[in-house]
Amino acid sequence: MNTLRKIFVFTVLVCISLALWGQKSFNDWKIEAEAGSAEAQYKLGAFYVSGVQGVPIDNVEAVKWLRKSADQNYAGAQYLLGLCYEEGTGVNLDYTQAVYWLEKAAEQNHAKAAYSLGLMYNNGEGIIQSYTEAIKWYMKAAEQGHTNAMNNIGSKYFNGQGVEQNFAEAEKWFIKALSVEKLQIALDNITLLYKQRGYAASKFNEELKEKYENEDVNLESLRASTNPEDMFHLGVIYQLGFNGVSQDLSEAKKWYEAAARKKNADAQNALGNMYYLGIGTEKNYNEAAQLYKKAKKKNKYAQYSLGLMYYFGDARAKLPILYAVSEWARIPKEYQVASASYYLLANSYSTDDVYINNPDLYKSPHNSLTYFRKSAELGNVAAKYRLEELLADQQINPDKYKGLTMADFIPLVTSTATLAGQISDLSNNKSGNNSSASNNTSSSGSANRSTNKKENSGSKNTKSEKTCGQAWSTDAQTYSTYETYLIRLNSGTYTSDDDRERRDWQQKMRTIRNKWVKQGCPISKSEWEDWDGVQR
Repeated sequence: MNTLRKIFVFTVLVCISLALWGQKSFNDWKIEAEAGSAEAQYKLGAFYVSGVQGVPIDNVEAVKWLRKSADQNYAGAQYLLGLCYEEGTGVNLDYTQAVYWLEKAAEQNHAKAAYSLGLMYNNGEGIIQSYTEAIKWYMKAAEQGHTNAMNNIGSKYFNGQGVEQNFAEAEKWFIKALSVEKLQIALDNITLLYKQRGYAASKFNEELKEKYENEDVNLESLRASTNPEDMFHLGVIYQLGFNGVSQDLSEAKKWYEAAARKKNADAQNALGNMYYLGIGTEKNYNEAAQLYKKAKKKNKYAQYSLGLMYYFGDARAKLPILYAVSEWARIPKEYQVASASYYLLANSYSTDDVYINNPDLYKSPHNSLTYFRKSAELGNVAAKYRLEELLADQQINPDKYKGLTMADFIPLVTSTATLAGQISDLSNNKSGNNSSASNNTSSSGSANRSTNKKENSGSKNTKSEKTCGQAWSTDAQTYSTYETYLIRLNSGTYTSDDDRERRDWQQKMRTIRNKWVKQGCPISKSEWEDWDGVQR
């Protein structure tokens, strides 16, 4: 038998039997069991399997009493008997019998039994493998507060197993799990989710469904309209298949393009999503980035996605992480997506993400505190736990953090009551069966600015890449310092005279830009606007 499984079964059964300690004695329970009490028979089986109160461990005897109790439809005994068959404890290993008894217990709303049954369907143990059935039983367990079941449902939505892939729905389930207890696997999955390229697009689509799905519209009227809002609405109908219209991505793209030409930010974002994720068209990161840049001032999701493109080096940038930080820091906090952007910002400052490509920068625990705190203030449960971990680091003293004291952080890290210590939750620790969301994203590295200068400039008279590369190289250190200043300014930890500092940097960057233009290496207006964030 698998060693981890042995450890799990031993832990579960011992913990259950520990609940008996200090209550009735073994002999008291035995008398009641022999008299036919289903509860006492269940307790007696637990005594034999764990050996508490000096009772000799006897798995065969344990199964005998558990079976007597299970035959009387006692859910706890049915669950333990199912585990015994699943692990070969006191009986021959028999997955069919395990499924039989677990299902009987699960049908009586035994959360752990429903979760275990979901695992068996998920893994195809003793039954035909079915993600759909796994989710069904996970749902039954989750309804009763089983956190690992909640996490596993989130993973199914993350990976599109048994359900249509939906990152927004995955986030809901991961957050539900974290709202009950600090489940490390759910915390890790949240981090993977926020870094997923389709996260913002999924959230955007959920918002569109809520707005348009049940709306009664006249399709002919929409097709005849020249209003960009109507064009965008028609694109949504074709992309998501509303109002009795079959999904048609080509038609959706056509209407998004029409609305985007009229500067509709939602259409620009939707079209950017199609290019970024390869939905109804070939992936084209350059097109996606340009569309997100156009939409970002009016569409929160475009700004998030653009930051993610910089984060992974999908968009051309010399220092991708710094560009990502700059974008995410600008997302208005009233937007729902802001809590996720602040979470990624804080995560970048507390890990090696920022520093691998930018060795001159230093790790900034206070910046991590800043953004985990902002995310927590917006209700992000994962951020509360990360903030709690960060404050536990002895090297960080919140009492010296911009005039704040520990008392300012306590409301943000106080979590809801956990189920730790309660028997009904001890089996949540089954080894090797918590679903981890698989992160399919990878950083492709930042593109070198000199190789992209010609394409970005839009100028027919642009000089050679070599000449432009030299122009950039001359001012690279100044620009790098400027980016560092921007990040520190955005994080709220810069203490210099801001007004004077901003004016100085504005003049420096204008001088550099003008010099590049004179040398025949101009940069695009949109790119310059990105860099000129110091004027915000």
